Amino acid sequence: MLIYEGFCDGNSHGFQNVLNLKSLKTLLTEFLTIVEEKKIICHYAEHDIDILKHSFRQVGLPLHNLEFDCTWILAKDCFPNLESYSLEYLSKYLNLRAYNQYFLPNMAHTASYDATFTYHFYRKIVLEPGLTQLAHW
Repeated sequence: MLIYEGFCDGNSHGFQNVLNLKSLKTLLTEFLTIVEEKKIICHYAEHDIDILKHSFRQVGLPLHNLEFDCTWILAKDCFPNLESYSLEYLSKYLNLRAYNQYFLPNMAHTASYDATFTYHFYRKIVLEPGLTQLAHW
């Protein structure tokens, strides 16, 4: 598992005091180097793909063909008719923990936090194939 987190200079989201701010173009170039020939796992990948497309266009870089897998779609396929497919709900449904803690709603939508739980969800589904059979009772 690799979680890449970078902060962009000129970002107006309160990260001005973060060390090692980089330009968006530098972050995206580093990102491409890291993900080359790897699968990118996202929860609701459509959203992340749209953001990447916009960001690459913004700095004039070509968006390479990247391979994505979406845990939101995977969850809908494996666990039909759940009340929700949010990362919070799925994490609680499967009793997932990261850093010895269950999913904390106040941490939701923090990129690295969501990425960590997405990773744990993906691993659970991929490594425990019998788990999905239980969901179809």
